[in-house]
Amino acid sequence: MPGRYFIVAPEEGANLYPADFDDAPIAAAYARPRYNISPQQTAPVLRLIEGEFIESGMRWGFAPRWMKDPRQAQINARSETVFEKRMFQHAAKAQRCLVPVSGWYEWQPVDGGKQAWAIHMPGFAAFALAGLWTVGNDREGGPEENFLTLTAEPSEQLRPIHHRMPVILDADGCRTWLDPDANRQALQALLRPWPGELSLRAVSSYVNSIRHQGPECLEPDGS
Repeated sequence: MPGRYFIVAPEEGANLYPADFDDAPIAAAYARPRYNISPQQTAPVLRLIEGEFIESGMRWGFAPRWMKDPRQAQINARSETVFEKRMFQHAAKAQRCLVPVSGWYEWQPVDGGKQAWAIHMPGFAAFALAGLWTVGNDREGGPEENFLTLTAEPSEQLRPIHHRMPVILDADGCRTWLDPDANRQALQALLRPWPGELSLRAVSSYVNSIRHQGPECLEPDGS
């Protein structure tokens, strides 16, 4: 999907961001571990504003100011139609962002229930998901920035677990996604299943509750 994700400190030097990107915003995004980020929480987002690479806190749930019912906020959008759907067209053209993560959670249907999986890069390398941001309304009716992540068909590795996966960007992909002059063809080429191997960790049902925010969320199932 994802419907939950996490941010933890990577092994030293382990990240998929461009080497020429300013380290400070990336470091700020990973400065505080977040083990169970859920919709409507505030989370770090990376973007270019007037040529400056910055980190910002935004609410997870894409809801432009014209949206009357914020409960309809979208946490994900299908990458295949994001340039056509009226709700996302402007953001896809002009308000693209990187959503910094260490991995995400998915729930696989199994006999008698669902198995929770933590999906991440080897060594918990830091990486980014393709995102869009907009300006919506906060609880008092003032302006508030919010975001969503884009999804694609799953890779063969993840197909048994879920029918969608987030769009993961490598270093060149991060650079292109934030490039204000990138054309639609170059952007759409990034919206694909991740071709590399991911680490899959079966975790316990402890992560199911959004009230659980500690490192226990990543403990292997049965440990």
